[in-house]
Amino acid sequence: MIAEYCIYEGNVLRNECSMGFLSQELSDEEKQRSIADFFTENQWTKELVRAMDDLGIHALDSDKRMGVLSGGERFKYRFLSLLAQKPDVLLLDEPTNDLDIQTIEWLEGFIQQTTIPVLYVSHDETFIANTANGILHMELTRRKQVPKYTFSREPYENYIANRTSHLNKQEQIARKQASDHRKQMEKWHDVWNKAEHQVQVPGSKQILDFSLEGLQIANKQLSKQIHLSIKGPEKVAIIGENGVGKTTLLKKIMDELVQQSSFKIGYMPQNYEERLDSTQTPIEYLERTGNKDAITKAYTHLGSMKFTKEEMHQPIQNLSGGQKAKLLLLKMILDQCEILILDEPTRNFSPLTTPVLCRALTAFDGVIISISHDRRYLHEVVTTVYELTSDGLTKIK
Repeated sequence: MIAEYCIYEGNVLRNECSMGFLSQELSDEEKQRSIADFFTENQWTKELVRAMDDLGIHALDSDKRMGVLSGGERFKYRFLSLLAQKPDVLLLDEPTNDLDIQTIEWLEGFIQQTTIPVLYVSHDETFIANTANGILHMELTRRKQVPKYTFSREPYENYIANRTSHLNKQEQIARKQASDHRKQMEKWHDVWNKAEHQVQVPGSKQILDFSLEGLQIANKQLSKQIHLSIKGPEKVAIIGENGVGKTTLLKKIMDELVQQSSFKIGYMPQNYEERLDSTQTPIEYLERTGNKDAITKAYTHLGSMKFTKEEMHQPIQNLSGGQKAKLLLLKMILDQCEILILDEPTRNFSPLTTPVLCRALTAFDGVIISISHDRRYLHEVVTTVYELTSDGLTKIK
């Protein structure tokens, strides 16, 4: 059988099991449906009622459309709708992508305690380490030409440690893979700090002094004034519950910076298509002048990010979320941006790539203003943390 991006074969044996599937995104049709539409055939169970109570959901008969909810709020109702179907198996595709830390920790507890088998895809290393008792690792080797999979019942940290040790002990081809991984990390570092990317943001210089009387989020408004002051080269993260308005605030901060400063600003939204022309190729997106040296540099940078030649020349719409995120970062590098505004920057990076990204962002000489619920990113990259609540913005680190 041929999918849009791969060829696969085999049989799926369901044995009349009921599958509860949580996709990454809602379809356009699903966004138009009301919350109540997702609960037309409820099977009320203790597990469903307990989850509703834990997630602060008191009713399921709302006429509010799913499309107007935040990503975290959508997850809560969609996950409850799965429980209402009393599934035999749960299949979750990147379940933590839009969740705040509190909800991620709740989901971790649910997976740890439930008797329902759970198969999920995730790039969140902390989440994997806290919940998985089996690891299915799929990868492409030999310049992305040979597929390979590994299954292990080790704890995640042990699997990663043993995998690294095993790579170091293999014959020449495996050692080459380990060497390629180290070189990739070095190239990320070089890309951010050497490739004609000298960011000049003095440590004491005021970058942003931002005040906002009120922030309109859907049908409600934050009750207190928001004030945010940033000096270079801070690396700031904004956290908060789903639906409180973090993305809206980040966009207002970007607008303010564009208006009041001459700094070069790079922006990575959650929806990459806001910044990418899906019909362009990666080369066309990165270099539009036709300058031969600049095109060569674009090829070099894409190669350092593990893009194959074929991927460099296919439409961006065919790329994975992680590859699109890399493109946005590369564009910021080539544009020599001094301020990076990033909305959930690690959400589509694999557990093997996230550490590389964190090192690169830590080494970045400029200012980073971000939203993130990735605990590794918050620990390794971020120097200042603000929490956004209905009462305003509070500095907590």
